[in-house]
Amino acid sequence: MSIFSSHTIDNMGVPNEDLVTDAFIKMCKLKFLLLSNVQLCGCYKKFPKKLRWLSWHSLRLESLPSGMPLESLIALDLRYSSLKQLSKGSKLIRCLKFLNLSHSYQLRRTPDFSELPKLEQLILERCINLTEVDDSIGYLEGLTLLNLKWLYKVEEDSRSICMLKLLETLDISGCCNLEYAAMDLPGKIADRNWNEPNSN
Repeated sequence: MSIFSSHTIDNMGVPNEDLVTDAFIKMCKLKFLLLSNVQLCGCYKKFPKKLRWLSWHSLRLESLPSGMPLESLIALDLRYSSLKQLSKGSKLIRCLKFLNLSHSYQLRRTPDFSELPKLEQLILERCINLTEVDDSIGYLEGLTLLNLKWLYKVEEDSRSICMLKLLETLDISGCCNLEYAAMDLPGKIADRNWNEPNSN
């Protein structure tokens, strides 16, 4: 597995925009990319297309770059981002199983989950400006873990959560509007107060 990691920050604690996408042109076999406090600029036409795991903390964009190839991704970790939405327009990420958008304080809406048909684990902890979980979440047949901790603005009518037949772990701590979900979900849910150890 190939790994590229970068973490840069200036004296004021602000991420530096110091990495251009051309740096990845020859990394055609790159599978695991970890970025923290780094901003990319340039064209994504030759960005690694075999990338399986992308961890990009403190992303300072309102949505993922439109040209970024995501079709092979299995895991996407974008905690502490400035995202307002995951992507602009329809973008099918067919293989994605793990999505972490926790602490994305500007996030206004969840993705259309019909574009993430294989998703198994979804973490939205402390996305404090979310008001609604898209109804399409109910069609994620393989979703086993859902963390909605401290989404206190989420509206009560997000009842599509109750359609998740295979859900095993649910955290709705601090979500008084979603207390009904724990009662309506299948009884095999083992832990309603799951805490993700690396979410901070």
